[in-house]
Amino acid sequence: MKRTTLLLEDQLYERVKKVAKENGTSLKTVINNLLRKGLSVKESTQSSKPFQMPLFKGSKPQIGFDPTDRDTWDILDS
Repeated sequence: MKRTTLLLEDQLYERVKKVAKENGTSLKTVINNLLRKGLSVKESTQSSKPFQMPLFKGSKPQIGFDPTDRDTWDILDS
């Protein structure tokens, strides 16, 4: 285990201290758990594939398509 110094904002320190007291644990334990959770979220989002829009084949591109125009939707639905 490595020893380090953290400079925490006052509000964060108070929140971490409160969680430690509520759970009957040390500040070290709470901070280690929070770091693990934060790092695991970042790793899981990095491993996921980026979003890609599905492509559909059609006869012509829909130039000037206005998604807010209800008449356009009526034509597309028919």
